[in-house]
Amino acid sequence: MNKILFLSIFTTLFGQIQYSGYINTEAKIRNNTREVLDLPYRLSQFNFSYTFAMIDIISKADVEFRNETMNELFSLREFYIGFYPSFGEIRLGKQINSWGLADGNNPTDNLNPYDLNYMFLTGTDRKVGSLSLTFDTYINDHKIGVILIPNHEPNRFPIKDTDFKMGDNNPPPSIENEDEFQWGLSLQSMLGESDIMFTYFNGYDFAPSYAGNYNFFEYRNTQVLGVSTVSFWNDLTFRTEMAYFDTKTALDLDESANYKAQYLQYVFQLEYPAHSDMTLTAQLIGNNLLSISGENFDDKKEPIPGPIPAESNNFIMGLGTPFAAFSENALFLSLQNKYFDSLFDVSIFSMIDLTQTGYMLGVNIKYSPIENWEITVGSSKFIGDGKEDTQNIFNALEKFSNTSIAVKYSF
Repeated sequence: MNKILFLSIFTTLFGQIQYSGYINTEAKIRNNTREVLDLPYRLSQFNFSYTFAMIDIISKADVEFRNETMNELFSLREFYIGFYPSFGEIRLGKQINSWGLADGNNPTDNLNPYDLNYMFLTGTDRKVGSLSLTFDTYINDHKIGVILIPNHEPNRFPIKDTDFKMGDNNPPPSIENEDEFQWGLSLQSMLGESDIMFTYFNGYDFAPSYAGNYNFFEYRNTQVLGVSTVSFWNDLTFRTEMAYFDTKTALDLDESANYKAQYLQYVFQLEYPAHSDMTLTAQLIGNNLLSISGENFDDKKEPIPGPIPAESNNFIMGLGTPFAAFSENALFLSLQNKYFDSLFDVSIFSMIDLTQTGYMLGVNIKYSPIENWEITVGSSKFIGDGKEDTQNIFNALEKFSNTSIAVKYSF
């Protein structure tokens, strides 16, 4: 008994510790006025993990900073315990979970809200951690997953008074159902030479919607069915992802909006490794509103705002990838290449609105003069249709066109 106790204490005290992180400083300069944009960025990040026996303790913390106000904000983005028995994996705590097989833009991935201050980053860097219990198990070539999320959390809106605007940067003042239970199921399998993933999610929108009674807003209840695939043909990689959303008013009000809608979001992606270290990627992202009924909120009526019929031009997709809401069809193109033994990493990218006039063009050049040090210079330009009375989001983003420089030290 004493030997077992000693072994347990020894294993706990001398488990494996790993850590990593970075210190980063950056600035973005508006192209048309040459003024420095007041935007938040992650000044530093620290990742820590402690492993003993079949248990991991994992945390990820960062410090957000604004050059204009010199304000900083500490955030514990993830902190969870992972347990790895013979039958699978169990994780409990604040974590960022991911679904889907496409790169970066995943309509099926609705497990964590977005931080809209970082929506032009990729992957989990633009996600907000939330408390959840996840369970994954393997049966032959199949992976079965269950996720339970006890408290719904909405998107983090752009910080008020910063230079990145999405509407008025403020959610509606009256939200009635912020904390709700959510859950999801996933099944991932091999189908010949391809991977396929089926998902089901029952939860609540990340963005608020009109619920009724003139000034009640809520997070609609939405169910999502998704399928993702990845397959290969010679040097080509094909990725597809499609999600069906069934959303409705969740609050039971005397004057309910009775909002109901069904819509699709999809991603088709093609990757091709060209000569040397060059990679070409094309991604088509789109949506299709299948049906809609009920009432929405009209904030332009005078003297008292009131409800109007729900229509396609005032429909808000509360879940799915944010870029699917930019346009009915948008094409992303990127070209990445490395030079001089990865001393330089050059990326050229663009987003083209295939439904209306709208473009985004960008370039990033990363230079690593010394090990662990990286200097990044980039530029992004947004072009709209020049019409103020349209709902073209690229018109609003034109003022956000910028040139950036960042210096990062990783450890």
